[in-house]
Amino acid sequence: MGVLRLLLALSVLIGHSDHSGGLVAFDTTVAVRAFYMISGFYMALVLSTKYQGKPYYVFIRSRYLRLFPAYFATIMLTCLYGWAVYHIRGTVEWPFQAWLRTLKDLEFGTLATLALSNVFILGQDLLSFCGVTASGALSGLLPKGAPANPAGAYMLIPQAWTLGIELCFYLVAPFLARRSAMFLGGLALVSLGCRLYFDFPSPLDGAANAFGYRFFPFELTFFCLGMLAYKGYALLKRHSVPQWLGVSMVLAGGATFAWAQARPQAWPAYMLLAVTVPFLFLVSKEWKLDRMVGELSYPVYIIHMLALKALEQFTSWGTELPSIAVTLLLSALLLLLVDRPLDRWRETLTRSDLRRLPRGRWLSAAAVAFSLVVAVPWYLGAGLQAKHLERSIPLEAVDLMRGQPERMVVEGLDPAEHSAGATWRWGLGPKTELLFSLPSNANIVLTLEYTQLPAEQNVIVSFNGQVLETLQCEGTCSVYRQYTLPGGREDNVIRFEYGEWNGLAAQILPEDSRPLAVSFTKLSLDFYDPRKGALPARKN
Repeated sequence: MGVLRLLLALSVLIGHSDHSGGLVAFDTTVAVRAFYMISGFYMALVLSTKYQGKPYYVFIRSRYLRLFPAYFATIMLTCLYGWAVYHIRGTVEWPFQAWLRTLKDLEFGTLATLALSNVFILGQDLLSFCGVTASGALSGLLPKGAPANPAGAYMLIPQAWTLGIELCFYLVAPFLARRSAMFLGGLALVSLGCRLYFDFPSPLDGAANAFGYRFFPFELTFFCLGMLAYKGYALLKRHSVPQWLGVSMVLAGGATFAWAQARPQAWPAYMLLAVTVPFLFLVSKEWKLDRMVGELSYPVYIIHMLALKALEQFTSWGTELPSIAVTLLLSALLLLLVDRPLDRWRETLTRSDLRRLPRGRWLSAAAVAFSLVVAVPWYLGAGLQAKHLERSIPLEAVDLMRGQPERMVVEGLDPAEHSAGATWRWGLGPKTELLFSLPSNANIVLTLEYTQLPAEQNVIVSFNGQVLETLQCEGTCSVYRQYTLPGGREDNVIRFEYGEWNGLAAQILPEDSRPLAVSFTKLSLDFYDPRKGALPARKN
């Protein structure tokens, strides 16, 4: 069974790669669901043997500690890698893109939820269906359509949502293991029926369809199939099954599974796997080499994305073949330095502790850990927010005919000139730009009025790269416009691009060498928060 588990983990790796090596592997979705089935088989096995008579809490703690050490080590390596990338390249890339782009905007509840889920695994499956709004709030479940800023982008180990589903299964596994085969079969059918009722297409196939792929109640089908496979194994143990029959069943079932999983409808593959697993375990359970190979499957699964991203960002070799070598090396180190030492400690705890509830020191340690996990990103977010405010203009009306905020960058706009009670500012070719950040999102009301200098002029007005209007008129004329713009917190750019200016095609004003394009007589910004109304006028 260990070889199968490693092949499934490598199939997920290959599915996430660029396929530059042309390797053939199991379908990624089928591989993940096959893992669920194997998990169902093993949990039914250990609950009937090692954990029989043990308190519920001991089982839950043991299973969590089986997943957490390698996961946490990978989180630490991923953070170290992100820090190194930032200092080597000077750019924010994976894995911190979503975090550093929006950390200062996140509401405290959103920040706490994302941080705790990242570190402690719980809830990552449900966060796959959530989004983060522009105001930093966590949106509700979104079964149809991807949110613009998905919460999943904040997960430092993107594939760990499957561990969230595993943990959900562990919570109910002790209750299911005591049930009959008829009950488990009925529950599997109910789970599948619910998925069909909610109109998620392609049941039991390789398509990732919203709740039909990452929603635990609808994935329970596969765990139940695995537990049913254990029921079959228990029957085989009571009878003397010849070795040749077991090997024949494994070879026939394995070959047929490899063929069936690539079909448009993959459900026969799951049925075949459920039938084959009892024979496979019966044949291989005494093979030490198979067990050693199987121990690599979880480290390979949990660390492969880090290897893929590193190769993608720093090499041009392609990610498929090199990532297998790098992932296997990292997985072996993870197994030897983290998994095995802590697994021995976990086994000791399981044998010696019969408590039904955690010790007080465990609860205290968990409370401290939770507090630190939330406090660190909150502190970083507060620091980023303070720096942002230092370079943001205040949300007060700006009249650029009188002056401009210190933190606004203005290019291509001459200082104000006065004559006979009139005030104007020359816009200079080829463009005038206003660049600024805001302390919070707000609507911007841009008001402008200008007189053009060249006889024929066109002015392209744009905001953050989106063209608002192209203004054209012939001869000397005055243009007045007002626009309402969705201002964001970061890097707002208002741009006026000129088609003609003094000295481009002709020297319109020979006595003046400046590239004069238009003469602004009004140029102002007002800010409006839809929730609060108009914001205060600028103090002069």
